[in-house]
Order: sequence, then C-alpha cells, then structure tokens
Amino acid sequence: MAIGLREGIITIAGVLVAGIIIAGQTIGWEKFLAPMLQQPRIEISSTVRPSTKTFFASEKMWLKLANVETDRVYWLFDEDDSLIRGGVQIQHGFDFDPKTPTGTETYRRVDAFYKDGDQYRTSTSKIAVSNLQVKAEILIKSEMLNILADSYIKGAHEKWKISSASLAKYNDGNFEDTRATPISLVTTGYESKVTWDLNQAVAAYGYKSKEDFYNVIIKDNRDDRILWVTITYSSKSGKPLTIVKPIKGISP
Repeated sequence: MAIGLREGIITIAGVLVAGIIIAGQTIGWEKFLAPMLQQPRIEISSTVRPSTKTFFASEKMWLKLANVETDRVYWLFDEDDSLIRGGVQIQHGFDFDPKTPTGTETYRRVDAFYKDGDQYRTSTSKIAVSNLQVKAEILIKSEMLNILADSYIKGAHEKWKISSASLAKYNDGNFEDTRATPISLVTTGYESKVTWDLNQAVAAYGYKSKEDFYNVIIKDNRDDRILWVTITYSSKSGKPLTIVKPIKGISP
C-alpha cells in the first residue's frame, strides 16, 4: 500500500508539472506567471539614497504600493491609531522611538489598505530602521523663526554634515517645500541654527497672522503632520541624506 501511495503521489505530481509546462508554453510564461509574480507589495526607497536597504529614523523615504491600480490608499505606520490618506506612492519619515535604544536597528511596520472591487484589502511590510535621534527644535525670537538642528549625523560607515534646510508642509502624502528662503545657516560645534524671517514663514504656511501660526506650533501636531522642516546633510564624498521632522515648540 505504501508503494502504491508513493507512486500515486509521483504520478499526480508529474501530471501537475506537465500541465504547468503545457500552460506556460501555450499562453506564454510571462502571462502565466504574472498573477504569481505581480502580487501587491510595498516597495521602499530613500529619496536620495537609492541603494540603501537600511534607513534612519526621520529619513525621508518613498513607499509605493506596487501592482495595484487605485486612486486612494490608506497608510498605517507602526499600527498607530491614525491613518494617512494618499495614493499608491507616499513619502514618510519614521519617528524616533524613545522606547528603543539609540542606534538600534529595528523593524518598523507599514500597512497599506486599498479597495479591490467591493472589498478593502491590505499589504504589509516591515522596514529596517536605525533608531537615530535627530534634533530639530523651533525657537522664535525677535521676529525670526529659528530651527536648531544637529550639525552632524553619524552612521555606521558614513558621517554627514548639515548643508541646508527648508520649511515644508505634509500634504496628501508628500512633503511640499514652502519655498520660504532662509536668511542664514550658522554652525557652532554640534548644533546648527537655520533662520527665517517670521512673517515670511507665516505667510509661506498660509496663516493670516502670527497668532494663528503660534496656535499650531504650541501643540503636538504629530497627528496633524502639517508643519515640517526638511534638513539635508552631505558626506565628505558628496552623498546626501534628507531628514524630515515635524515642527514642535512654544510661542514667545
């Protein structure tokens, strides 16, 4: 009986393999394998470091829901309570995790929810992120908006120095430059200060008054993700690194 069962399994397997080969040759291997190879998946890449596989906390990155045709995707990061509405491609920067030691590499979770026919489906991925804490604090003084940031970022094999910064908005899954022009960038040791004219910054963010602007920045706007600063660092070899941080602070 055992021999008969084994032979039967071998026969069935042979029939299945033969059927697959015939189907592939008949309709073409590309079309035959497409449903298996083109499953929905989340693709991740840095906006300025295309070859990297490990990202830093707060690093600006692209996430793309591949092999899906839809106009709307709801993104969920680290199983948080707030969904971010966007398209199949979105920009993001993972927050520093205070519960994890600095520099530790952890896997951060991403869920993408999309509609397929009458049902919502999901695709999930985990991303290797080095838990790097980058400073970006706001200081408003004498009609000037200042961002205090780290002068340097040090990775395992590379060191980057601050080269520029810009004020940004987070809108429909993308970081948009407000085009407010900084007055100066001054580096003193391990801290750098980037300065903008306050009235120009307020107008660039679309607020009618400084009071309205203050009412936003004095709150923890992590859920709103409205006001951001984008900081660009460069290594000695010219390789860039872009960091995105929400603006949080207090009014004068």
